[in-house]
Amino acid sequence: MPEIKPRSTQTKVKHTILKDYLKSWGGIIINGWRRNPNPLHLVYVDCNGSFGRYNGELEDKVARRQIKPVFGSPIIGVETLDELAAWVRESVGIKIRTNTIIFEQERSIFNELKRPLEMAGLARRVQETVDFFSLRDGEIAVLQKDSTLMTSNLIAYTQSGYTFSFFSLDPYGPKGIPLSFVGEIVRQQRHDVIINVPYYDLYKKAGIVPKQNQLSSDEKLLQNYDDMFGNKEWQYIVKALDTDPMREGQKALYQETLDHNVSLSERAIEAGNLELELMNYYKKSLLSVDPGLTVKSIGLNFPDRERRIYYLYLTTHDPTGALKMNEVLWEAGFQEHELRWELMELKKHGPQAPLPLFEYKAPVPQAPQRKTTEEIARQIHVLFSGKSKTKKDIYSALADETYFNGEVDKALTYLNRKNLASFEKDSGINTLIKISK
Repeated sequence: MPEIKPRSTQTKVKHTILKDYLKSWGGIIINGWRRNPNPLHLVYVDCNGSFGRYNGELEDKVARRQIKPVFGSPIIGVETLDELAAWVRESVGIKIRTNTIIFEQERSIFNELKRPLEMAGLARRVQETVDFFSLRDGEIAVLQKDSTLMTSNLIAYTQSGYTFSFFSLDPYGPKGIPLSFVGEIVRQQRHDVIINVPYYDLYKKAGIVPKQNQLSSDEKLLQNYDDMFGNKEWQYIVKALDTDPMREGQKALYQETLDHNVSLSERAIEAGNLELELMNYYKKSLLSVDPGLTVKSIGLNFPDRERRIYYLYLTTHDPTGALKMNEVLWEAGFQEHELRWELMELKKHGPQAPLPLFEYKAPVPQAPQRKTTEEIARQIHVLFSGKSKTKKDIYSALADETYFNGEVDKALTYLNRKNLASFEKDSGINTLIKISK
């Protein structure tokens, strides 16, 4: 059985994204449900629970500090739903119930997964059942199964009644998740999803693509990523951007790509940016399933190397959620920078480093300048001049931008002060706003 490892920096960031967005996702739904008399049902589905815990933090191991168990995504999901439900019952006053479904494919790891559930005081709520409809409020279905073979069962449950569901899709090991499964999950209107794409493994497997004589084992490895992207087009992207002069038949590879009519940006070809093109192509694969999706992503690095280990893709059909994703991912980028800096400082100075070492902050990372309130207001005015639109309509129009909800709200307030927009009553997301000409 694999050992339980410390939690790495990129995993800690992933967990922050999961918790912060799951909490925001629930808050958005709950706030929109305040006048709805029907009972709201929130479900968290973790498609690869793994051990459910880590052997402390990586920086604790490096610093030789006391190791304490750290809970993983299954416990984070359950506890976040519990927090949302408690808030609703104390302050909001609507009817709500919550459930969690956790999958783990390997028997030995599945048995270990039960331990953190016990440690977190959740054992009495655990049910080993595929009959999701039998779950009572707060109960947790824990299954030793491959989640990708449970698509119809899952969707029948997560799309029933007044249910909204949040899926965490992590692959079993360093391989992609088939688009045939991912696509069915992300296209559902009441599903928000986080997908882990193991870029470093993809990068390594991409080295097989230009080989003139591939073994049957090579073909199986490539088939896994054919399934993830939904077709073989990614292989033609690799061939077009594989600029290693030691490759034999390079010119022929380029010609094959051109003959195949793969669309590549001139910038990517000039820069040889294989990573950019492959990750953009995965986004296109998701959008091919449902053009109405909004897709956001963030690349996370190895703890001590300037190399991507995986990408997280977040998908939603909700414009408020889309803008909230921007803020969560922006903050996560700074968190990753600080965690990696602290870890490398620990490794550089050793576990006996003096305490003042961490009394100053990590250097500020280079980041794109955010648009000013005036710039965002100008864009809104151009898009909607002379029209009356709800705030939700405006959020929808800006869903693919990198703005935060608060930044858009400030821009609308700015337009209102300048007499370029007006609204009589603040009705939240349904506020009707008239944009002047």
